[in-house]
Amino acid sequence: MRNKNNIFIISGPVGIGKTTSLINFSRENKVGGFLSTSDESNERSFYFPSLNASISMDWEAHYPKELKIEVGKFTFNIDSFKQAIDQLIIDSISTEIDWLIIDEIGKLEVESNLGLEPFISEFIANFLSENNSKKLILIIRDSLLKKAIEKYQLQGCVVNEGVFMKTFPNLNGLILAGGESNRMGIDKATINYHGIPQWEWTEKLLKEFCIKVTLSSNQLENGISDLAEYANNGPIGGLLTAFNEFPDFSILVLGVDYPRMNKASIKTLVDTYRITGRSVFFRNEVTDRIEPLIGIYNKELLLELKYEFSKGENSLFRILNRNKVAIIRHPNPDELKSFDYPNEQV
Repeated sequence: MRNKNNIFIISGPVGIGKTTSLINFSRENKVGGFLSTSDESNERSFYFPSLNASISMDWEAHYPKELKIEVGKFTFNIDSFKQAIDQLIIDSISTEIDWLIIDEIGKLEVESNLGLEPFISEFIANFLSENNSKKLILIIRDSLLKKAIEKYQLQGCVVNEGVFMKTFPNLNGLILAGGESNRMGIDKATINYHGIPQWEWTEKLLKEFCIKVTLSSNQLENGISDLAEYANNGPIGGLLTAFNEFPDFSILVLGVDYPRMNKASIKTLVDTYRITGRSVFFRNEVTDRIEPLIGIYNKELLLELKYEFSKGENSLFRILNRNKVAIIRHPNPDELKSFDYPNEQV
């Protein structure tokens, strides 16, 4: 297997903007293959960047039933998969193409050997064995990544790295610990859930992903207090104070009262930001609400916070609901639990 350095995997949750980012990449580079797109009416299509053309993936009632394949709530036209494969073959031998994209390898292929299979297995195996100057980008849903790597023998291939990922502002970490902790009875930042004070544990978690980590706290000596113009307005005050100090950074924020948060979940946020450049947050499946204290605020959103605050708005939740941000449905809502009472156990 000689060609793993030329295979790049982009992996993340559904609906974060992976395909949109690659369509933008294809406009500036010599790209072939296909991308799976959907419009506002949820009609799904294959887009061929080398042709700047699309075909519908959806099966319709007047099509022969033998062309029908069902996946959950979606019904696909098998012929569209064949056309996507044909275009991939044409682009793979074209001297005008530098990059090939397969978007996406999903449940049909990984778990059922349908859809683009068995062709995709053969194509990837051949690509791995040949001394090919082209580069291959595979889009794989994060929940299927481990299975796909094993199925297609992709161990050692680059994941979420490459020139197709634009350079976005570096991340500054922000620990929000400015609350009064009235229900807890003691400062949440000083509680020992993991062998060290919670603010210190949170700092170590964020340092793996950030250039710098700032502690927003009005009580701790090593914390930064809110600027006077933002004081007594809750979490938005800490965010705007940090933005004022580091205006060229995006901010990865984590409240000090989330002791179940872990590295894998933070990495999901960071990867999504690095792929799309968008602000990104988790949605709690239990409350069906965005979690504004676990996420990434890009510069555009931070400027919007500043504007909204100047108009009298101090609710992060309301501001996020009015803006287009990437939303990830967290598979384990327990990790999003805020610890507010002294008898709660991690």
